[in-house]
Parts: sequence; C-alpha cells; structure tokens
Amino acid sequence: MRYYGELPLLQQLLPGCTQLRYLEVARYGEEVKQLLQQNATSLHTFICKTDPLLQSKREPVVIDKVWHLLKEIPTLRVLELESVIVSDYEGRMFGTVCQKLTRLSLVDSKLIERPKSERDLDSLRTLILDRSYVPNEDQLQLFQLCPVLEHLTWKSRTGCLQILNFLFFLNSGKFQRVTSLDISNSSKATDYDFAKIIALLPGLTSLNVTNTLFGYEGTRAMIELRRDQIQELNFLDCPNITSTVAHAYLSSCPRLRKFMAPSVSAIDVARRHWVCLELQELDISIADMEQLPGSSFPRHKGIYDQLAALTKLVVLRLGDLGCASSSPSEGTLVPQSRQFMLDLKLESGLGLLSTLNRLRELDVTNMYAVMEFGELQWVVQNWRRLERVIGSVHPNPPQRDLSNEFLRDQLPGLKTFSSRKEAWLSEV
Repeated sequence: MRYYGELPLLQQLLPGCTQLRYLEVARYGEEVKQLLQQNATSLHTFICKTDPLLQSKREPVVIDKVWHLLKEIPTLRVLELESVIVSDYEGRMFGTVCQKLTRLSLVDSKLIERPKSERDLDSLRTLILDRSYVPNEDQLQLFQLCPVLEHLTWKSRTGCLQILNFLFFLNSGKFQRVTSLDISNSSKATDYDFAKIIALLPGLTSLNVTNTLFGYEGTRAMIELRRDQIQELNFLDCPNITSTVAHAYLSSCPRLRKFMAPSVSAIDVARRHWVCLELQELDISIADMEQLPGSSFPRHKGIYDQLAALTKLVVLRLGDLGCASSSPSEGTLVPQSRQFMLDLKLESGLGLLSTLNRLRELDVTNMYAVMEFGELQWVVQNWRRLERVIGSVHPNPPQRDLSNEFLRDQLPGLKTFSSRKEAWLSEV
C-alpha cells in the first residue's frame, strides 16, 4: 500500500488494511501507528519519506513512537525512513529493530547512537545513508557490524565518509561481499583513494561516483582489475572523466549493463569499436561532431552504427555537446552550430537504429531534435515498446505538442515529458 494523501483520509481505509506486506507513507501519525499495529504479523516493508510534490519540509518522525512499534513486527525486512534521529535513548531499541532487516535506508537523518550488539546488523545486505550523519568515531564500528553487506550507499552531507578509516577497514579484508558501492558527492576522496577502493573490493560490479574527483588513477585500476566484471558505472558530473576516458570504458568493459558519463568524442565513437554489447542503459553526450568529415549521413553513420549494435538497450539518454543551455533540465537547448549537430533525422541515418527494438525510454533533453512526421512514423513502426519520451522532439512548441500527441495516440501507454524533473516527479 502506497499512500501520500492526508492522514485523516487514511482513517477511512484502516478497517480493510490488514495483512499488508508493503506500506509507504509521507507522514507519520496515529493512523500510521494503527496500520503498523494491525499488520504486525505480515508487514515486510515500511517506508516513511517526504512527498517530493510537497513544498514544505516534513517534521522529523518522532523516534520513540516508531521504534517500539517496529520491534514488534517480526516479519519486517526493509525499512526506509527520512528525517529521523537515533540518539542514545533510542539506540538499543533501534538495534533490536535492525536485527531483522536486510535493507536499511536513512535519508537526511542522524545516527548519533549506532547499534552496539554484534548481532544487530548480522542480516543487513543493503545500507543506504543518504545525506545522513554518522559521527566519525562510529563509522568503523558501524562497518564492523555488517558482515554480510553487499550494497553500500554513503552520500555525503554532514558526517562525511572518512576515507582513511574506510580504506583501513577495507584493507583488513572485510567487505569482501560488497558488489555495489555508491559514494557520490564525496568531496574529500581523491582519485588515488578511488583506485585503492577498487583494488580492495574484489567483487565490485556497480560503482556510482557522481560529482567526485574520480579520474585517471581510478580508471586505470578499474580497467586493469575489474573490466571483465563491472556492470554499472555512473560518472556524471565528474570533471576528470574526459571524453577519452569515458570511451576507454565503452571499449574495454564487455559486461557493462549501465553506463553514465558526461561525453564521448564523436571521432572515437565513429572509429573505435565498443565491446559493451550487453548495455541496457546509456546516458552520454556526443562531443566534437564538427570534427567528423562529410555530409550529414556519412558524418552520422559511424555513430548510429555504434549505437545500433547495442540491441539490448532499454534506456537511451543521448545528447550533443554542440547544444548550449542555460537550463538543461528544462529542455531549453539552443544550437551553437546546427550544421554539425547530432540529430534524429532519417536522412542522417536514424533508420539504422531499428535494431533498438527493446527501447522503452528515449531522453533527448540535451539534444536539439527536429523530428518531422516521417521520423515520428518511423519511431511508431520500429520502437513499439517505447513508454517514455523525455525532452523536446521539435523546437517549435506547437509542433512539439502535436508530435507528442501523435506519439501518444499511436503508442498506447506512452508518456511524454518536457524535462527530466517532470519525468522524475511522475515516478515518486
């Protein structure tokens, strides 16, 4: 059950809400307490987080009125809370709740008092601390309580991950089970630190280092040690991930399923073979289109040929660095030189992408797309599974609206969004 409405209205639903396995709410109150109590023998997942559509910030959950209820739910395995504070008063009760969990997510929270017992986090496989605070002196001890952890997310705000402590812990041979690591926004981590972390995580298959100093040293470690196993990489907003570095991954890591990076050079894309033919999600912009010789079709063919080989793509976010925008998220792109831009025109070779018949999401937010009726018909005929189009398919607003309407009419269930923010809000 997912309920983001007003709590008084929830009161009417309470009698029929028994044997729930999943409960997600945006506020915590008497109605939610009653739901927790009457589903104490069945509830598997409890999520209490802010409704992003609400402008006002929600008050923190009253801790001592939630932990004593949660510890009475023996079936609880997944817990996600926002704006909570675990102090020394609640620490022991919090630890008791954690003994049952396989997934714990704390967002905008303060873990002032960590669990103390060695058994408290014995079952935890996923730990997410998103913009949450953990005292520096408690971080090592917290890691030591997670012997079977497989997925770790530590997004910095206050209480930044202490990299030296983390490296010390990894060097002790712990965290051998970790396969997924997200330490995005880690401003204190150096490129050399990332290289050491990669070397000390033998099972690593997924890495998110968005908005960090990850660069050449981390790349060298990844390609030398993990290129045959890495499946997911997110390098968005990493200033040291150049077009050349990004292309090195695409041409070296055969098991990649998800890849996100600022850009790759058009020349590299057109002339060098990618080995990541299992890619399912790609987020990339093409740079230096003006350096490719020839007219429209020859210039685009190498790029379209490369993309056409990715027959398992489900999500394609394609951009062109020849577009400049004061607000990329709003889709207000202005072409700097349309003559050399990447486009989605049949005359440029769009037809080569008919192999992408699994595509469900197309994002052209960072492109100056001009798709006329012929291109739209082609999309309808060849991308029958398409569910989401993000960005503008035509620069003229009335024509764009007509194009979106045509696509929605021809592909039942298709949703169109003007920006990534709008698309994101539709999911929450």
